[in-house]
Amino acid sequence: MVDLTRLPAQGRDMALAVRHYKSTRNVPVVFVDGDAEKVARIRKQVPDAVYATWRSIRGAIRRAIANPPEEPVAPRTLLDGYSGTPLVKKLGIKEGSIVALLGAPRGFESVMRDLPDRAMLRRSSRGSRDLT
Repeated sequence: MVDLTRLPAQGRDMALAVRHYKSTRNVPVVFVDGDAEKVARIRKQVPDAVYATWRSIRGAIRRAIANPPEEPVAPRTLLDGYSGTPLVKKLGIKEGSIVALLGAPRGFESVMRDLPDRAMLRRSSRGSRDLT
């Protein structure tokens, strides 16, 4: 059971990991509540999971146990949930972050587009060469 009201991406990642491995692929997954838009995205990636509210959780768990997925969706990689996600978001760079690009190839900072407000890129851990 995964509560999507708290860190839904981590819950999605857990479900994808369960489905990725043959030994756990048929384990039923139940997602509970969450923001409608985020749940809709997760539903596209894990359509054979059971989706429920906290009010209906008991019945949802019974349904999931009684009807495990016969042909569960298996992601190609554990990173499937991140396709199309901007690099800045994948790396968890937040407003005001300071990111040191240690040993990054020349021009790498151009990949780090759309930094959050007050976020800075540096080529050194000491901050002597700010890039933004």
